[in-house]
Amino acid sequence: PGRLAPSFPNGPRCVRSSKVGRAAMQQQRTGRGGSQHQQQSRRGGRGGGGGGAARAGDRSRKLAALAVLKDRSSCSEDVAAAADELEAQGLLSSPQDYTIVLSALARRRMGNRTLALLDSMSRHGPAPNVIHFNAVISACEVAADWERALSLLDRMRALGLPPDTISYNTAISAFAKGGQWQVAIEMLCQMMPAAVVPNVVSFSAAIDACARGGEWEQAMVLLGCMQSLGVPPNNVTMNSTIAACAQSGQWELAIVLLEGMEHMYLWPDNVSYTAAMRACARASRGAEALALLQRMWQMGVQPDPVSYSTAISACEKAGEWAGALAALEEMRQVRLLPDVVCCSAAISACEKGSQWNRALDLLDLMLLWDGVAPNAFSFNAAISACEKCGKWQQALRLLPSMQELGVAPDAVSFNSAMKACGESGQWAQALMVLRGMAALRVDATVVSFSTAIGACEKQGLWAIALELFGDLLAAGLPLDPICLGLGVRICEQAGEWEAAGALLDGLSQESATSSRSMATGGEGIGNGGVRDTHASMPAVPSSGGDSGSDARQFWGWEFALQVLARQPARSRGSAAVAQRVRAWCYAQRGQAQAGADAGQADSARTKAPPSAEEDVRSESASSGRARGWEEALQLLASARRGPGGAAPELGAGREAIRACARAGRWASSLALLEEMCERGLEPGREAWIDVAEGCYAAEQYELSLSLLEVVQESYAGDAHPRTQSSVELLRK
Repeated sequence: PGRLAPSFPNGPRCVRSSKVGRAAMQQQRTGRGGSQHQQQSRRGGRGGGGGGAARAGDRSRKLAALAVLKDRSSCSEDVAAAADELEAQGLLSSPQDYTIVLSALARRRMGNRTLALLDSMSRHGPAPNVIHFNAVISACEVAADWERALSLLDRMRALGLPPDTISYNTAISAFAKGGQWQVAIEMLCQMMPAAVVPNVVSFSAAIDACARGGEWEQAMVLLGCMQSLGVPPNNVTMNSTIAACAQSGQWELAIVLLEGMEHMYLWPDNVSYTAAMRACARASRGAEALALLQRMWQMGVQPDPVSYSTAISACEKAGEWAGALAALEEMRQVRLLPDVVCCSAAISACEKGSQWNRALDLLDLMLLWDGVAPNAFSFNAAISACEKCGKWQQALRLLPSMQELGVAPDAVSFNSAMKACGESGQWAQALMVLRGMAALRVDATVVSFSTAIGACEKQGLWAIALELFGDLLAAGLPLDPICLGLGVRICEQAGEWEAAGALLDGLSQESATSSRSMATGGEGIGNGGVRDTHASMPAVPSSGGDSGSDARQFWGWEFALQVLARQPARSRGSAAVAQRVRAWCYAQRGQAQAGADAGQADSARTKAPPSAEEDVRSESASSGRARGWEEALQLLASARRGPGGAAPELGAGREAIRACARAGRWASSLALLEEMCERGLEPGREAWIDVAEGCYAAEQYELSLSLLEVVQESYAGDAHPRTQSSVELLRK
C-alpha cells in the first residue's frame, strides 16, 4: 500500500468523515510500518513486488480522490485538488470516473474546468456520452451561463448524440436563470419534434423562466398546455406560476391558483402562500395578505419570518400601519423573532400613516431585541415619519443616534432631515444639515441641494438660495426639470433674470458650444452667486438713443430661447417647466423692446406721413399702452403672490393678456394664455380673441389661424359680437 496524494499531506479535510477516507488514512498510517519487503518496495529496492505495490498505491490515491469528489460536503478547494490529482497522474480511465469528476466540478460552479475536461475527453478519449454533456450543461445551469448551455446542445447534435429529457430540462433551467424566457419556451417547443416527451420538470423550468421575466400570461399558457398533454403539475409548477403572477401584481389570479391547488390534490406549502402574499404586496393589498397569513395557520402551514415580512411589506405599501404592527406582534406571540426587514417595513408603514410616535417606539424596541439592530433603512423610515408630521427636532435627534449605534447616515437620511426642517420653516437648521453632509463625507445629491434651496426660498432668502444653486452647479451634478424650474423661479424672485441664460447654458453640450460662440470669458454661476453677463453679451444694433441696457437684456432672453429650442424632447413635466421659462423670456423681451418700439414709432412719424395702419400703431404706442402692459404684468405677479386665490389671478391674467395683445406684445400675450391654461384657469373667449387679433396685427397668420379655430370650436353658434368679429377675422 502506498501513500495518499502528495497534495493531501494530512488527508483531505472533507474526507475524514467518510468511510473511504478513514480507510485510506488508516492505510496511510499502517503503510509506514510493515515488513522489510514493503519498505524496500517503497524505497525502490529490489524485489519482485515493486510493480504491484505501485499499482496498489495508484489505486489507493484514486479511491481517496474519488471519495472527496463523491462527498457533497467537500469544499471547493479539496474538489479542485482531487480533480487535479486524478488528471495529472492519469488515474481517470473509465467513463464512470469522468462522470464523477464532471458532476463534482459542476456542483461547485466550475464551469470552465468541466468544459476543459470535456474537451480533453474529445481529444484523448474516452469519447464523451450524453451523461457527460448533461453534467457540463448542469454546470452552466448553476452558473446561469445559458449561451454555453445552448452551444453544448448544438455540439451534442453535431456529434450524433441526441439530447435527452435531462439535457433539455437542464438547459431550460439555465435559460430561466439567465433571464431568457423566450429561449426557454422555444427549447420546450423543440422537445416534441425531437421525439423527447416533456415532463413536469420541463414545464416547471419553462414556467419559472416566465416568472423571472414577469410574463404571467405565458406562464398561464404553459400551465394550460400541461393539462392538455396530460402532464399533471406539482407544487413546484404551481408555485412558479403563482410567482409569475406575483411579479406582475396579479393578486386575484394568484389567489385563484392558490385555491385551485387543493382541487388538484396539491397542498399549498409555505412557498405557495408567500408567493401569493408577494402578489398582494405588489398590488398594495395589505388586507388580503393578512388574510392569507391567517389562512396558513388554518391549513396547518407554519409561517416563517419571510411570510410575515411579506405580509408586513404588503401592509406598508398599502399604508395600513395597524395591520403591519398587528402582524409584527403576532410574530412575537408565536415565538418568531422579527428580523430587521420586518421591523423596517413596519416603521415604513407607520411613516406612510403619519404615525411618527409609533415609528420611534418601534425603533426603540429594535434596540431591546437581541439580534435585531436597526440599519440605515430603519432610521430613514423613522426620520421620514417625523418629517411628514413636522417633527423636525425628533428628525434631527435621530442623526447623531445613528452614529452612536455605528450606522452611517446616507444621503437619504440627511435629505429627510433637511426636508423636515424646511417644511417647518427652519432654514438655518436645513443649511446646518447640508454642511454636515460634507463633514461626514457624504456626497450631497441634487435632492439635497434642492431641499436646502427650497427651505430658503420659502423664507424669501433669495440671495442664499442663489448661492446654494451656485454650489449645486459647481458640484457638477446633472440638473433635472425640477431643479431647472426651481432655479428659474429663484432668478425671477431675486431679479437676476440674466441667470436663466447661464442656467440653460449648462443643460446640454450643444448649448454650451453655442454659448462659447456667442459669449467668451464668462465664468458661469459659481459659489459666489450669479455671473455678470453684461460684459460677455454682444451688443445689438440700436435704432437710436442709448440702448445698451436694452441690448444686454435682449441677448439674455434671446439666448435663453435659442437654448430652449435646441433642447431634446422631454417629458411632460419638463415641457411645462420649459414653457414657463419661455413665457418669462417673452415677457423680458417685451420689456427690452418697449423703448426700441417707441423710438421706431417716433422716427416713423418724423420721416414720412404714416399710412392708416401705421397711424393706428403709432397712436397705440404713443397713447401709453406700451407702459400699460407692464403695469398689467406687475398686477398679475401681485395677484399670484396674494392670498386671494385663483379669482384675482384669473382677472389679472385676462387684463394682462389684453394689455399685451393691444400693445403689440403678441408673444407675451400668447405665453400668458398658454400659462393660464396649464395652471387650470379658463382665459375665456375674450382672451383668445385678443391674442388672435394681436397675432394677426403682427402678421403671425398661422398662429392667429390656430387660435381662431379654437374659438370657433369652443364657442360654435355663439351670437356674441366678438365671436362674430372673430369669424370675419378668420376669413381674412
